[in-house]
Amino acid sequence: MLFKVNFKSSNLKYLCTIVFVAILLSFIGVSTNQVFAMGQAPSTCNNRYDGPITSAKIIVGGKTYDPIAHPGLTFELSNKKSYNVTFTIHTPSQSSQGNSLPGTTWYSDSVNGFQNGYCVDVAGPNKDIVITGLISHSASLPPIGTQYVDFYTLVKFPGFDYNVKWITVPQPPTNNTATAISSTEIDLSWNAPASDGGSTIIGYKIQRSTDGGTTWTSIIRNTHSTATTYSDTGLLPNTTYYYRVFAINSAGQSPRSNIASATTLS
Repeated sequence: MLFKVNFKSSNLKYLCTIVFVAILLSFIGVSTNQVFAMGQAPSTCNNRYDGPITSAKIIVGGKTYDPIAHPGLTFELSNKKSYNVTFTIHTPSQSSQGNSLPGTTWYSDSVNGFQNGYCVDVAGPNKDIVITGLISHSASLPPIGTQYVDFYTLVKFPGFDYNVKWITVPQPPTNNTATAISSTEIDLSWNAPASDGGSTIIGYKIQRSTDGGTTWTSIIRNTHSTATTYSDTGLLPNTTYYYRVFAINSAGQSPRSNIASATTLS
């Protein structure tokens, strides 16, 4: 299995092709050993400069977060969407080989649910190397769940870390039922979805049809109430109405419920 991700450093793009590699790392200034399972080992980086991550930012849906200032940061995101991570590695005055010649720097991340190692070119003494990546939900992760992510170099573990709560739209409401109450009112009731997609249900949308389901009109989109009943009033006597219900969470709208119908009284 191969995984490819595009990163940009000093306005140059690097395509890192991840291959299966397993190695035990002993980190400078870190008391425990960490293991990364895939990618490039630090020993494969030419004339490596081992610097710390000095700054980082995460952009999620137009909001910007600082994971260094707020360790353990958690944000929620639909598993069909992506977020942007940018961070800076500051290199020392000399490489691990004791020279100031051009070389590389190394970092690791766990954005795919396992540790990956990367060698980044254009490193040199006392440089700020900016790395940015657009990160999507990995196929190696469950569609719903909280993922711990870290980025680090050989100088510091973790350089920064955060949690992504991956969510999906809810499952559809069930057991949608329509009952005629009078010549102008039909009452609806339904059951909440079996799964909220990992994010709290914030409301329901109800659609109505008078032509057997050929065309639909939204009669309510309530993102402030999680009630599972609704009274549709102001209807015409002796008329059949059809209804379907959608659940809403922060990821979006569920598939529709079953279609229920009722005929107002004469």
